[in-house]
This record gives sequence, structure tokens and C-alpha cells, in this order.
Amino acid sequence: MKKQDQLWTQAYLKLKSQWKLEPNWKLIEYLHLVPQGPVLDLGAGNGRNALFFAELGHEVDYVDISKTYSRRMRDRAKDENLELTAHNMDIRDFEVPEKHYVLIIASKILQLFPNADIEKITRKMNAGLARKGLIYVYTFSVENLKHSKRLHELEQVEENTYYHRKHRQHFHYFKSDELLSHFSKLRMIFYNEDSVHNLKKRNSRYLFVLEYLGQRIR
Repeated sequence: MKKQDQLWTQAYLKLKSQWKLEPNWKLIEYLHLVPQGPVLDLGAGNGRNALFFAELGHEVDYVDISKTYSRRMRDRAKDENLELTAHNMDIRDFEVPEKHYVLIIASKILQLFPNADIEKITRKMNAGLARKGLIYVYTFSVENLKHSKRLHELEQVEENTYYHRKHRQHFHYFKSDELLSHFSKLRMIFYNEDSVHNLKKRNSRYLFVLEYLGQRIR
């Protein structure tokens, strides 16, 4: 087994056994394309991707609005001596240094904003990418609208964007060409549209997702 394969295998096994987490599989599949350097995980949640790359030796900026998750990431980074900095804030407010990151991750986060905010966030992502750096996005497709049983609970505020007043939360559903247009200057490495089975007992259903990986050439 190659040394690089041994490193990611060890990092993955630790993540799964110690914290019951798994990174996005496409990030593992294309790990050989990720240069050495800092990684940014936007809306990082439970830290499954941030912790994985920190375990691989990357300096990681973790950004999430949840105080609980952010505190947990700080504690884990301290306990494990990881180069992970937890930023407890809205990702719209995080200042992304230009041409700094070798990988920027936005998994299950971009759909929580209206169009204007998505445009600002993706512009920052593009500007923050180092040469040969990668952007990874996992989000939800407009196909979900055809199958949603709870659409009546939401107020449509613009095309394919809805607002849940009780939770004070936007939900945007992406068209394929729309998502790709935000990263049109990158070289597309991988793109897929798929359906996944949400196995939550109270809400078992299929979700339609879009997954993208692009690379900055210049």
C-alpha cells in the first residue's frame, strides 16, 4: 500500500471508529488531486470533512454557525493536536483570503441561502482558491420540488427559493446549469446528479442531489 493510501486509510478509520463520522466519498476518491496546503470547510457541521483533512496534516479552517459544533471542534483539535481552527460564525461573514486554500468544501450548505447570498459566497470561494486548488460542492437539486410533500409549509420568495417562517430559514434548489455557472472558470473534474435515500424514520424519502468538483488551473 502506498504511503498516501495508508495515511487516508488511517485518517478514515479513526474518523469512523472514534467519532462515528465519514467524509464525503468523492473527496477520498480525488484525494490525489488535493495539493498540500490549507483547507476551508464552510458550514462544516459535525466536522466529518474538516477532521479528515486535519488528520491528514492539512491546516483547516472550520466555519459553522452552531456554537455547539464549533466548541466541539475546538476541543477535538486541542485534544488531538490538530491544525484546525474553528470559526463560530455565519459563512457569509467569513473573510476568505484570496488565492489561499487548496480545497474549499461546501457540503449541504449552499441550499440554505437565497440567490444573492449564494452569489456572494461562491464568488468568495472562487477568489479564495489557490492555483490547482479544488472546490467541492454537495447540494440539492430542483428535482426535489417535484416530490416534496411539505412544499405547502414554505413561502416561495424567488425562483426555486423558499422560506420557512417558523425556522427562519431559506431553502434553494439548484438547476444543473445554475450550479455549474457559479464555477464556470474552473476545470470540471467531476459532476453528478443522483438520488439518495434518506433513512430517517420520520421522514423516509428520496432526495435529489448535485455533486461537483472543480479545479483552478491558473
